[in-house]
Amino acid sequence: MTGFANSSPALIGNTTFHDVTSDRNGQVYRIFIYRPGDEAPEEGWPVLYMTDGNAVIGTAVDVMRAQANYPSGTNIAPGVIVTIGYPLNAAYDPLRRSWDLGPPPGKTYPPFFSK
Repeated sequence: MTGFANSSPALIGNTTFHDVTSDRNGQVYRIFIYRPGDEAPEEGWPVLYMTDGNAVIGTAVDVMRAQANYPSGTNIAPGVIVTIGYPLNAAYDPLRRSWDLGPPPGKTYPPFFSK
């Protein structure tokens, strides 16, 4: 594909990311933070926390921005979104994700029983 002379990367509005090192395991994580552009309400913004930050931050912000414009129909109000991911440009780091979100080595999840 041929690029345009005046191309610029598309950024997610009002969203920043911060690479931080965990003091528990020494690993670097990428924290994405979306904050609405308006002044915070007196009681503060509600916050939504999510894993898989690299993969979901764009969609989560778009949903919040679109749906919060019609709160009586969507029951979604403006708020802050915080996601945790990894310091890379891909959607996932499959190996690190399995270590972070899976059971410890030699362990399994408890059995699941539906009622």
